[in-house]
Amino acid sequence: MPRLPAPHPATTKANEALQTPCSMSPTNVSAELHRGLQKHLVRVLGGDNRRDLDKIDCHPDPDGFLYEGTWQGHRRMLATLTVDQQAQTAEVTLIATKGTVEADPALLGRSGQDIGNTILVARLFHVAIFFARAARFAALTNHPYTPRLAQKYERMGFVNGIRLPLDDLGQLSKAFAYVEDVYVKSGLSLALAPLPL
Repeated sequence: MPRLPAPHPATTKANEALQTPCSMSPTNVSAELHRGLQKHLVRVLGGDNRRDLDKIDCHPDPDGFLYEGTWQGHRRMLATLTVDQQAQTAEVTLIATKGTVEADPALLGRSGQDIGNTILVARLFHVAIFFARAARFAALTNHPYTPRLAQKYERMGFVNGIRLPLDDLGQLSKAFAYVEDVYVKSGLSLALAPLPL
């Protein structure tokens, strides 16, 4: 009998995400995500002076929680997490930079030299999908500020650039195909943990 082709790595990773056990309460997700980001995001780029993080802090925010990632005291990432318990969704807003550009809320929706940090965003996205699944969320949501950002989030699996359903194999496969494409360019593997948590 002919052997069936191996599934695409992105589909394999999407299936792993779908099989992630619901192991945490949504009310604890901010602390658990902080733990996961510290474990799976800090120094994952081998100490790259322009792109990596060496510390992530979590602070309460009026709308949820704020995660601040720094490299040698320089703020390189700001991410907010807003949980809607009734809708079972987690809304994520993210600002990431490279080099000496400071991550600042004023950069939201803007583009320019060293505004954006694709590998850091892809790694955070990879980790967040697994933690959101473990917290029983139905979807990750996002409100892109520009058509350019909406198109980017569509490539990341968000339907219309707004909602990533976490029980949809097709959309999760699209999400991990995006992550894999970014990883390959930076010498990382989609086989990195979480595999699942």
